[in-house]
Amino acid sequence: MIYKYLLFFGVIALSLAPWSISGQNLIPNGGFEELDICPTDAGQAHTLPGWRGILTPDLYHLCSENMNIQPPRVRICDMVSPHAGEAFIGMYVYGPGTGEFMETTLIEPLEAGQLYYLQFYVRPDSDCQISQVTFTDAIALAFSSGNQTFQTGLENRGTILRDTENWTLIEGCYIASGGERIARIGNFLSDENTLVENIPPNPGVSFNYLFLDEFHLQAFDQLDDTLYLCPNETILLNVTMPEARYLWSTGDTSAILEVAEAGLYTVEISAGGCMYEEVIEVLPLPDLGSQLPDTTMCTGQSIELLAPLPGQYQWSNGQTAERIQINQPGTYSVTIENNCGIFSFSRAVIEEPCDCNIFVPTAFSPNSDGINDRLEVFSSCEYPSRIIRFQVFDRWGSLVYTEDDNMAPAWSGKINEKPAATGVYIWSLEYELMANEEAIRREVSGHAVLLR
Repeated sequence: MIYKYLLFFGVIALSLAPWSISGQNLIPNGGFEELDICPTDAGQAHTLPGWRGILTPDLYHLCSENMNIQPPRVRICDMVSPHAGEAFIGMYVYGPGTGEFMETTLIEPLEAGQLYYLQFYVRPDSDCQISQVTFTDAIALAFSSGNQTFQTGLENRGTILRDTENWTLIEGCYIASGGERIARIGNFLSDENTLVENIPPNPGVSFNYLFLDEFHLQAFDQLDDTLYLCPNETILLNVTMPEARYLWSTGDTSAILEVAEAGLYTVEISAGGCMYEEVIEVLPLPDLGSQLPDTTMCTGQSIELLAPLPGQYQWSNGQTAERIQINQPGTYSVTIENNCGIFSFSRAVIEEPCDCNIFVPTAFSPNSDGINDRLEVFSSCEYPSRIIRFQVFDRWGSLVYTEDDNMAPAWSGKINEKPAATGVYIWSLEYELMANEEAIRREVSGHAVLLR
């Protein structure tokens, strides 16, 4: 057990507006709206901030002056508007020498065992400039930890994509292995393993091209387990996810719940064929305005300091965890930023020996006169304590007396119910004390003279 403590020092920056807590899309620029430069020709998807093109995937944007890549008329005669915003991309996913991909680094690596929602929109081109139309099935979003081995997260496979007039939603769920940080879009199957439909049927060479938009990756577990309700404020619990349905413990079915009272709130989120229940405890912000007394640590021991509020942490020793272990005395401070503001805390930690005062007489006379008839242990301790074992040995090291778990052990001066010989005897005492909620064991020893 370890004692936990911190001292409130100050607080700044409180807002009177409802505070919104929500998750985020881990795929940067997933709708391809952010630009460094406006595309001027085909094959420029690699210019998108945060994205890398493999071969020459295309970027379509309303800002372009090139009519072949300016929606809605693209690729000479396809009529395609973005699913949302002003942009989308396109790539060849089937045919000899194609195999185009787009790749990006996630905003943060995925957490092992975490359930994620994934989605993107796809639309095949109409092949309007040629007499043959080719449709395929395979398009996927896959992940890698950086070793170029990709694990499929979401894939359309087995259902040929034929709708050239509308965007088709591809969505699902993914349980992360942990550490995935690269996302790649494309067809990861060989042409032989890709389902193909040619209209009219054609055994010769064919190609398929897909438009893609609105890539989204978001953890189901979006909010902290514990949040604080700031004074005179409400808090907005925002679990918004694309294409999701919600059911709060309050009966509300919206994505955002405004909370004005402390309590336990649960929400069931259904999206991508998965259901996830999130539990959020909303607590009133505690009054931390009074200064706590300094605390002590025992010499040779360590203690744990615990930040008293959730949030992002910065300790004076450079650590950023909620709990830190220290083994040196001094003053420790932590700054915490959370939905109620920025708080500073500090604590002075003082070192002391943490021993009990143990006294065992140096001589005793077991002659039944009522004075020093037994070899006894006397202890005085500022901490809760217990005697684990008291033992006595003769001058040759043979055990003549032992007593366990007795706060008042006493040797009568007898061995096997017979009076022991006069002389010097060695005693050993093992005891335990509780300091700062940590059990500390101590051993002391000495000698006593048996007189008659």
